[in-house]
Amino acid sequence: MSTYTQSFCSCCERSRHRAITAKTEVVHHRCSVKPLFQWEMHSDQECKFQARTILEQLTCQLFHLLEAACHQLDLELALHITDFTGPSSSFSKYSQELQNLSFLQAELEKAQQSHEELQNMATYMALVNGEKSPLAVNLIKQSAAKMKSVKALKAKVAKGIATVQKGFSEKEGPFVKQLDRALQLIGVQCQQYFGGAFVGNHVHKALKLPNVKTLCTAISQMAQEKLPHRSGEVAENMKNFINLFSLFGKCHNISDQNFIDEPQIHALGQAIEEFMAFFQQQQSQSKCT
Repeated sequence: MSTYTQSFCSCCERSRHRAITAKTEVVHHRCSVKPLFQWEMHSDQECKFQARTILEQLTCQLFHLLEAACHQLDLELALHITDFTGPSSSFSKYSQELQNLSFLQAELEKAQQSHEELQNMATYMALVNGEKSPLAVNLIKQSAAKMKSVKALKAKVAKGIATVQKGFSEKEGPFVKQLDRALQLIGVQCQQYFGGAFVGNHVHKALKLPNVKTLCTAISQMAQEKLPHRSGEVAENMKNFINLFSLFGKCHNISDQNFIDEPQIHALGQAIEEFMAFFQQQQSQSKCT
């Protein structure tokens, strides 16, 4: 292989042992991504084609991470929705079911505490005044009635859990929809016939720093409106995503050129090292998830 091929493969091989390896799966809310760096090439042409494929796949993975972060915000937002007058969706139904489940669980906890108190009082009165004393009999009846309520609430909670576990269409979550709107605003579309991957010119658009900032700012602004108590944390997380995309963009800009000389090969190696180091750091701290 030529110097270009050997150098590019060497850079990726070193990075592979840090974070994205043949034994490591990058797990997000959709699937486990297969290993990317599997080098079996014998020419620059094959290397460049493989490099382009890897860059497109990595771009898609990074956006899946961003989308997964938005989905996590949607899961949290579902507990805080108060207005259900808008168009019905799987998310609004999920939110209603989740809040109803939360209410039922609180009621169940109260009922269980009340039953335990009645049971203790009935036992005490039976010991002091006898089991057939009017007060003891009345408390025993109340305890039995409360136990029926507890059983009924348990059944409702179990049903609610089963319903909530079905989840909702991730694309209908407000934060994920906000991300999709921002992507459309910058003229980027995931090609569904490529399994939701970014291809061609969409990769270039998606990795431009102003466009990345547009996407992340849209999420931060929605957090200020919908989840004000989390807005600071979300804004910080979006800054991490901006840095992550910026570092990856450097790798893409260098490797996407038709010709790369020795200094650029060295620069590419440094860019890959920086990107992978930051990616690994953020993953270990769970800040880009």
